[in-house]
Amino acid sequence: MLTGAAEAIIRCLHAEGVNRAYGIASGKLMPLMKALAGANDLRFIGVRHEGAAALMAAGHAAGTGRIAVALGELGPGGGNLVSGVASAFSNNLPMLVLTSGNPGHASRPARGMLMELDLVSLFAPITKRSEVVLDGRRIPEMMHAAFRTALSGRPGPVHLNIPADILAASFPYRETAFAAPDTYRPLSPQLPNEAQLELATEILSEARRPLIVAGGGAIAAGASVAACRLAEELGAALVPTQMGIGAMASDHPAFIGHGGVIGGPALMRAVTQADAVLLLGCRVSSWFWGPEGPLFSPEARIVQVDTDPEQIGRIVSISCGINADARAVAEVLLDRVRGRHTDPGWLSGLAAEHGLGPAGRAGLPRGLRAASRHAPFRGHGKTARRGRRLAGLKGRTTMPALQLYHGTTSVCSQKVRLGLAEIGLDYESHLIDLQKGEQFAPDYLRLNPDAVVPTLVDDGLVVVESSLILEYLDRRHNGGRLMPSDPAAEMTARHWLLRCLGIHAAINTLTFSTVMRDKILASKSAEEIGADIAKMPDPIAGLKRQDLLDRGLASAHVDQALRVLDRAMRDMDAQLSRDTWLSGAGFGIADIALAAYFDRIDRLGFAGLWQDRPRIAAWLDGIRARDSHGPAIADFIPAEAAAAMRAGGAGHWPQLRDRWEERH
Repeated sequence: MLTGAAEAIIRCLHAEGVNRAYGIASGKLMPLMKALAGANDLRFIGVRHEGAAALMAAGHAAGTGRIAVALGELGPGGGNLVSGVASAFSNNLPMLVLTSGNPGHASRPARGMLMELDLVSLFAPITKRSEVVLDGRRIPEMMHAAFRTALSGRPGPVHLNIPADILAASFPYRETAFAAPDTYRPLSPQLPNEAQLELATEILSEARRPLIVAGGGAIAAGASVAACRLAEELGAALVPTQMGIGAMASDHPAFIGHGGVIGGPALMRAVTQADAVLLLGCRVSSWFWGPEGPLFSPEARIVQVDTDPEQIGRIVSISCGINADARAVAEVLLDRVRGRHTDPGWLSGLAAEHGLGPAGRAGLPRGLRAASRHAPFRGHGKTARRGRRLAGLKGRTTMPALQLYHGTTSVCSQKVRLGLAEIGLDYESHLIDLQKGEQFAPDYLRLNPDAVVPTLVDDGLVVVESSLILEYLDRRHNGGRLMPSDPAAEMTARHWLLRCLGIHAAINTLTFSTVMRDKILASKSAEEIGADIAKMPDPIAGLKRQDLLDRGLASAHVDQALRVLDRAMRDMDAQLSRDTWLSGAGFGIADIALAAYFDRIDRLGFAGLWQDRPRIAAWLDGIRARDSHGPAIADFIPAEAAAAMRAGGAGHWPQLRDRWEERH
């Protein structure tokens, strides 16, 4: 009896208990769509773009542990699946990808048919298996192989391309072709051998500072309960990876953070100081790397458990490798480990450090920038929240998305706040009192070793340098809309971003040779000033600061600053004669980048520097009229401070004006 190829596919899916298929009902896939319509226990969910279908199938596997189907039409329809399939491959998520193809007689070899694309080769690097069905009679066999590959060892996506003529045809299948899964793939978990278990038991039982890292393999195996009980038995800390989130509750006594380098100081200390580590279904991704590679101590004895033998020992040197199911291993180890040699303060110290967040950051290896789920810097307690109120952190395993460390009157901080306001992004604010030297606090130096503001932390990623922060925010959170779309205008905007370094140095010179010089000399002794300068990480910047404080406007650095500003304003004036904004016809990233610098010149009372260039004055007025200016700049400068700054600058303006006029 003949059976349609599409019906054969559905029968194979039924046998595996597949209950979801995602895609677009279209063209060459119609025979399969018709078969799906009669499969009441296999739900088809239509999407508007195939990319969503693959991501939904990956999400289905991540959320339920069950394999799903992603469907794509021949050519670009199948190509649209790539991003979601690649995500599933990277995250070890099983998926069956079915694509249609042109009829074999007209496309092998290729003859330039409509939407012809070699999908088998396209998917090969991002799947465990990518094949084309050349004979419809082999569909059950190839479906079985696809499930066997997708669900065994390291799970992942498998791709089958089915030509349209085969998908629409019928073939004489034997009933035995639609056998139960246990006839073509192992259903019971991989079990460890005795020698491996004995060695692992010895390593963990003798540990004084044990750590368990639960990865995606622990989740897939259902090892959560056994892992938590094993941690309790050993007195071990337990850390879920990004893919292992959910392996334990965040209020469990052994939980000290998740995700590797973004997990906070307690997690980082555990990773770098543990003397025995159980990697349970964890491949040691770059979340656990530092500048020189994996962060685990070279002296640590590492036990790695994974169903994929190729992952064992691939990233870290191991003392014991176990190619087996994570749950099976954890349950056996739980029965075998007895007693503990754990240091009494190991877990309690980590737990306290995790609860305190930033209090325990001192002592981390220098150069490691781990962002805590708590605010990594307390400073003088002036932590404020701009925009929406953030929910309490208790019970959370993630940190607020955007955290900004900034100074009230710092021009670089002002320009980043201006960008945040223009994009409309909320952020958690951490004010750094530069006058009190809080930028030199060890906690902050671990975020920004240059001891400058601002610093942005976005979901654990640390971004420094104000112009880079602006571009990052625009690309990451705004679709790049602040950058001109025209290539020539984009190059002009990027040119201004590069020039910000020189302009910033010039503004810094004018500020510290005038108003800031007066304030520092009036409030600090020579010894205190020397101590502050000695803390500056850049010795050249320290020498410049000392010269400005010693000589004021007589410093040679002032001449260089005036040269930079003269050229910058000349070029600004020329561009503003052609365009309304420095970013072109529309307000954009170049205007945001330069606005704070010229706002500072005006607040110092030095706007006479552009008295012959009224277009610059009009440009600055236009920026100040925008809704973003108040929340970003004006609101951070109290009226009395603004008045004091202008009055202080007024006393220096005659001397500065004379030096400026000498250049013209």
